[in-house]
Amino acid sequence: MACPLASVKLALAVNGTTTVTQSGKRTTLQPGEMTVYATDSPYTVGSSMPFDLSIAVLPLDCFDATSAWLRSNAGAVIDARSGRQICSDLFEHTDHEIDVEFIGDRIQSLLQNAKRPADVTSLHGLYDSALELIGRRIESRRLTPQYLADALGVSRRTLYLAFEAHHATIARTILAIRLERARGDLIAQLEAPIGDIARRYAFADLAHFSRRFRAQFGLPPSAYRDRL
Repeated sequence: MACPLASVKLALAVNGTTTVTQSGKRTTLQPGEMTVYATDSPYTVGSSMPFDLSIAVLPLDCFDATSAWLRSNAGAVIDARSGRQICSDLFEHTDHEIDVEFIGDRIQSLLQNAKRPADVTSLHGLYDSALELIGRRIESRRLTPQYLADALGVSRRTLYLAFEAHHATIARTILAIRLERARGDLIAQLEAPIGDIARRYAFADLAHFSRRFRAQFGLPPSAYRDRL
């Protein structure tokens, strides 16, 4: 098949074995693997058995500067270990405003879920995926329930239910992880200014960080460090 408007497709195998063939190159995808290809030349996608693909489509003209990269990497099998780097390479030179961080998180979530399809629809699996994403983005001020829901491909309500099933909330979980990471840095980096550590973990200011830290650990961060 060929698209009337040329595009770049990132195809993720969710269920079943899928084969993508283009320009004489045949790529076989297992669940949890993906490939990238341009639609400006004919290609086929299929399987002898039922299969399920999740496909992201972006205009090819976004990637004129990376056409050589596309040609050399088209049809390569990408797994969860290299998916984020592939996305970074693919979008590095585009002139369009593309949220590479979000796309990387979304694709990694899809890759992880495809490798464990039995967990995808369960609240337990969603909770585990959310914790993994929170851990990777814990320093980001963008880390909100809406960002998590969008990156994981679920509604905020479903995400809230996943945390409720574990007797937790998203906000308290993020705060607890930030405070624990900050506590670790206070111990490991004795010369680091406390204000720098507070900013690193997206606290509004030093006073806010100190209040939260004292509520969690019983002492303000300066007194906690002085005990060491």
